[in-house]
Amino acid sequence: MAEVLGKLLITTARPFCAGVDIVVVPVPLHRRRLWDRGFNQAELLARVVAQELAYPLVAPLTRRVPTRPQFNLSRRDRRANIAGAFAMKPRGREQINHKIVLLVDDIVTTGATMNECAKILKQNGAREIWGLVLAKA
Repeated sequence: MAEVLGKLLITTARPFCAGVDIVVVPVPLHRRRLWDRGFNQAELLARVVAQELAYPLVAPLTRRVPTRPQFNLSRRDRRANIAGAFAMKPRGREQINHKIVLLVDDIVTTGATMNECAKILKQNGAREIWGLVLAKA
């Protein structure tokens, strides 16, 4: 499904991305959740987007805290749950410095995850962060 859904994302992103220096960044999963699930849906979507738009796919972020799933939490609890969950990898800064970051996730509800990732990316030199999500709940 990643191929089909990723191509849907591209129809939205393509008009904004032409001629712009962009890197594609998926929202990371914690290593435990990745191990349990076997894949990161945001990364699968981001791979399709990066390949189709011919932009580099980079993974400068790490999810250092195994947060609870966000879907059953209130807006306030989502922000608290995700606060401090992400960090920049040791060489991540050089991948995003002075670049526009196309931050990809599968779903957004309150935007807490995207905002937390964007905060870390911006603090580490990203010029701009653009969010691209498949669905809004």
